[in-house]
Amino acid sequence: MVLVAPLPGDSDRVVDLNRAEAARLQRLGEGAPELLAKALVPPSLQALLESGPRAVQRARVALAYAEKWHRRGDLPSVVAPARAEVTLCPCLPAPKGVRRADGTGALPPVRSAEMPLAQRPQPTLAAVGGFEGILGHCLAVEDPFGVTLGAWLETELDFSDRLEMQFGEHRQAMPMEVWADLDAPNLAPGELWLLPAPRFRPLPGLKEGGVVTLRTAFEELTLTLEAGGLHPTVQ
Repeated sequence: MVLVAPLPGDSDRVVDLNRAEAARLQRLGEGAPELLAKALVPPSLQALLESGPRAVQRARVALAYAEKWHRRGDLPSVVAPARAEVTLCPCLPAPKGVRRADGTGALPPVRSAEMPLAQRPQPTLAAVGGFEGILGHCLAVEDPFGVTLGAWLETELDFSDRLEMQFGEHRQAMPMEVWADLDAPNLAPGELWLLPAPRFRPLPGLKEGGVVTLRTAFEELTLTLEAGGLHPTVQ
């Protein structure tokens, strides 16, 4: 598992932030750059969060270095592979804890987007705790078997954006400003807070095995409803 971020100058590529930092340190003449990079920009989001604000800043520097390298035209694929060649995992596969909007806490398993949902999706966002409060947000869907998380952590959420849910030609959208004034709890680094799920109406025609797409400005997530996953929605 490696920590990647979208390459700003090419949406079809991602940057291995640990490798980018190792390349930067090597160019600066640092001894044992790969070993040092592992300590400064750990190859997982959880380890990065636990390393503190300096590690997060180092990761941003590594990304900027890769983008500058890309503009020169010779950024190697070992540092920035094609997005199609990378299997994206949940942004935080093993959170320190999960807090729900109603105040209850739990540690449900984190599921990948390839695992079918057991009920109609109620999409929301999950806030991810860092050393200085909330570091960012990712897409999230909870069902009885766990929490499905998106792959990307958005560190500068635009509350003027929308969360969209689509099945076939049917599309619904909810403005993210509904979350703009929420009082966030104090989160430990690597802890999740599930924001209140908007009240989306049931999507017309959604059947077992139906494919639902969740979309924001920073991610598109495709989910499947498993057989037996259609249960009445009570609001």
